[in-house]
Amino acid sequence: MKRYTVSIAVFMSALVVIGLSSARDCHAQGAVQSDAEVSQRIAHIQNALDQGQTRAQAWWYGWIGIYGAGTAVQGGLAAHHWNDFERNRSTNYVRKAAPETRQDMIVGGATTFLGVCGLLVMPFTPAYAPDRLREMPENTPEERRLKLQVAESLLAECAQVEIDGWGWLTHLLNLGVNLTAGLVVWLGFDRPFVDGLLMFAEGEAVSLI
Repeated sequence: MKRYTVSIAVFMSALVVIGLSSARDCHAQGAVQSDAEVSQRIAHIQNALDQGQTRAQAWWYGWIGIYGAGTAVQGGLAAHHWNDFERNRSTNYVRKAAPETRQDMIVGGATTFLGVCGLLVMPFTPAYAPDRLREMPENTPEERRLKLQVAESLLAECAQVEIDGWGWLTHLLNLGVNLTAGLVVWLGFDRPFVDGLLMFAEGEAVSLI
């Protein structure tokens, strides 16, 4: 009787193990997408990325152009006023006016240069992700599954870029750069507090835009 009870217990345990294994297999098979579903998912993500690419490129290249132009113009004006000051040391009016303009242009040019560097160093995924995904081959099921993994990764990166753009770290970096610019004008160049405040306010307004 004891042997019979043990046999029943072993048999029931085996059934439980087999049942659990079958359930795991069924779940795994259900989790695997069919090739048609993979293709549909790739097309959906590609379309989503394509819809945002034009605006993303306009924003990215536009601000690179604006910051680049600001750097060139302010750098040129700083050099121009520097030369005027050096050539006219005996003129009191130039000694008072030219340094302030030159200082503003130097600080302003430095902040816009940092803006260009930030845009070039930090990749703006939405601007190039659609092209990168489109270039990937999808001739075989294996290639399509790999492409889907990359597509989902790119989509997640684009979402993270948008989150970071509104995040506290971005605002903190902008605040730090603009605050430094204001302090340089106020304390570094021994100018009135209002001049430093205006430099900070102008830079912060551009950063928020």
